[in-house]
Amino acid sequence: MSEHETVEQPFPTCPGCGYRLDEQDMVSGFSEDDLWAIAPTEALASVKCPQCDQFYWVRGGYKPIYTTSFNEWDL
Repeated sequence: MSEHETVEQPFPTCPGCGYRLDEQDMVSGFSEDDLWAIAPTEALASVKCPQCDQFYWVRGGYKPIYTTSFNEWDL
C-alpha cells in the first residue's frame, strides 16, 4: 500500500516516491499516452516517474460540473 496520497489528485502522483507531475511534466514524454486526454475518457496510461524512474499506472477521472440560469446571458 502506498504511503502517498494517489487517489483523485489534480495531477498524477507517483505511488513510490510521491512525486506529483506538474503541467510541464504532463507533456514532457514521461508517458507514451496523452495524459491530458485520459482524464475525460477515464482511460489508463503508464507513466515513468521523472524522479525515481519507476513505472506506474494512472487512470484519468472525470467529474462534470454544471451551472444553471433562467437566462443564457446570466451564465
